[in-house]
Amino acid sequence: MAGLAGAVMPGGGRKGRRIGRRGITTALFAVTATALMGVVGLGTEAAGWYGDWVQLQGVADAAAMAGAVSVSVPAEMSSGGPKATATYVAQQNGVVSGSGGTTVTVNYPPASGNYKGNTYAVEVIISKVIPLHIGGLFLASGPTVTTRSVALYSSNKGTCMLSLGTSTSTSNNGQLNLDGGAMISASNCSIAANGTGANSVDVSPSPSVTAYTVSSAGGMNFNCYTGPPGCGTNFNLDKPYKANTVATADPLSSVQSTSFPTPSFGSSCTSISSTTTSIVPNTAGTPYCALGVGGRGQTTQLTASGGTYYVNGNINICMSGCNVPTSPAMTISSTSAGSTFYINGSINIAGSSTGVLNLAPGTYILYNGSLNVTASGGLTCTACVPGGAGVTIVLAGSSPGIVSVTGDSPVTFSAPATNNYNSALNGVAIYEVPSDTGTNTLGGSGSMTIQGAVYMPGALLDISGAAGTTSATCSVFVANTITMTGSGYATDQDCSTYGYAWAQTPTPSGVTLVE
Repeated sequence: MAGLAGAVMPGGGRKGRRIGRRGITTALFAVTATALMGVVGLGTEAAGWYGDWVQLQGVADAAAMAGAVSVSVPAEMSSGGPKATATYVAQQNGVVSGSGGTTVTVNYPPASGNYKGNTYAVEVIISKVIPLHIGGLFLASGPTVTTRSVALYSSNKGTCMLSLGTSTSTSNNGQLNLDGGAMISASNCSIAANGTGANSVDVSPSPSVTAYTVSSAGGMNFNCYTGPPGCGTNFNLDKPYKANTVATADPLSSVQSTSFPTPSFGSSCTSISSTTTSIVPNTAGTPYCALGVGGRGQTTQLTASGGTYYVNGNINICMSGCNVPTSPAMTISSTSAGSTFYINGSINIAGSSTGVLNLAPGTYILYNGSLNVTASGGLTCTACVPGGAGVTIVLAGSSPGIVSVTGDSPVTFSAPATNNYNSALNGVAIYEVPSDTGTNTLGGSGSMTIQGAVYMPGALLDISGAAGTTSATCSVFVANTITMTGSGYATDQDCSTYGYAWAQTPTPSGVTLVE
């Protein structure tokens, strides 16, 4: 036994045995420590894989959202669309398909999930094989990290009634007031107010509102018998109303870049007879005199050969002496659509029997004048075609007038798809320059069908009476402040179909990550 002890543990005795045991412990610790260090290293590397996943998920989210935004941009849709946009954003974030074991797949519309086939959604899938370091001691190949993101462009169906709130000199700046008896039928578009006050949208008792949604950059006041959230069954929205949200973009802001320099009308003018007459283009220095008809069924037919015309004075229809059964009328026709009329004054249509002004398609610029349709006056354009030839009435000058429609005869015309004066006015039926902060009225008991946009960025607009009919398929109202006390029909259903430039890009309500 002693020999065996001496052989196994040199030095003999207890001291030798203690030294031998320490050597075995040291060897076992060395092996265990190596394994432990490998496990710790693998854990650290695995934590890095999670970091890679987080990074790739962020890139997938950004790419999907960028692709969804491009759904609303015609220029991007025509140059690769959401796929190209999403791929580009991924590349800009350092993720390139086919490089470093990475694969980027963009599906428009999504190929899977809850939004499969939805043309307002974009799906981005990123896969990457992660290279191994310490993990190579334990794994044959690196793991594959896969991320997926789906973003949805939420079309707001456009905005067909908007209080801009850009003119601080106007009372109730930016408010949308729906007073008692107000009726809005706008099921396919939104109504909004950009005022930031507590009552930016102010709803009085007994309104009847049907719209896609109502939004306010400020607060909302529901002074209804049933109270919020919707004033009972008379307040019907597809989407819940939104208060204290971001301001709604002005879809017609580009119109304000149009200039209307006042021409020199001179001190003399050329008279026009009250019978059928052909007129030819003239110049600013040789304008036509004021035009007018009235009394005992007088009718004037003005045939314009197309071009530019200057009128130094008002166009008056039946301003006096019209208490006769036969209706006086004036028709301005044109052999070619798209004339421009510079009018140094107003258009006044009145009479106790029906006085009617039938305009030729074109642009009518009123300098320091108003558009007044009162009593039994009516305004029409029988040659207008929605999406084709149409009429644009502009109130301009150093002291622009107002629009006042209070008659009981129809007011029916449509805006041109292509405006002859300036393409920024495409689809605009009535425009007041921003310096005009007056109060405008679209009302009366006569029906009103205006196809196109009524744009008054600095003024107040009161809509009352029978100011809207369901026959309009593109009727958009944008003013500094809007008050409605009567029926109104706002819609952008066919604005884009008619080719109106400002309707080509829908007003986005946002892009949301949905998967």
